[in-house]
Amino acid sequence: MEISLKNIVEYKKMSEETVAYSASLYIQGKKAGQVSNNGHGGMTTIRADNETGAKLIEQASNFVKSQPPDITKDGENTYKIAWTMDSYVDDIAIKFFDDRDLKKLLKITDHGIVFKIEEGTYQVIEFTQPLDNLLSTPEGKALVTRSLTKAVNELGAGVDLLNKNIPAQLLPPALRREVSRKSQPKQKEKQVEEKKIKRKR
Repeated sequence: MEISLKNIVEYKKMSEETVAYSASLYIQGKKAGQVSNNGHGGMTTIRADNETGAKLIEQASNFVKSQPPDITKDGENTYKIAWTMDSYVDDIAIKFFDDRDLKKLLKITDHGIVFKIEEGTYQVIEFTQPLDNLLSTPEGKALVTRSLTKAVNELGAGVDLLNKNIPAQLLPPALRREVSRKSQPKQKEKQVEEKKIKRKR
């Protein structure tokens, strides 16, 4: 079943414990209602536009509940969380916001360095001139290397460098190993846990 959100608006000033947002809910390509979260930690509210929308939302809710649980890892612990209609639409909205923010950050790599610390958390080092200009001179290369080394020392070697425009030889050893490891093709593993549900966007 196709469940999607359109006209998504985020209210950053209202966001505290959860992301405050509102959006139009579409099910099977038809507008079924509205969803909203006030950002104070409560559940997302889902309101049907009419009787037809209510029936679509009921069908979608039953579909969501029948899907394999969401598998979340926290350190060595693994949690399986059953899907509900509100958590499902929240997941779609958060994915939308993360993709939007990531696109903005990738533009910064033209004149800066961007690290992904964890999902939704980034560290940015911006320069006063394009990165390509800096990398064209020995002094600029030295500045970039120093900036990378300082950031890795502060953030730790496990951070993810989003830049694809910095030569590997300029990366600190710890970061070079991390980039190399992530670029290696992953070996196929036996699928023991349920696969996370794939959604149509």
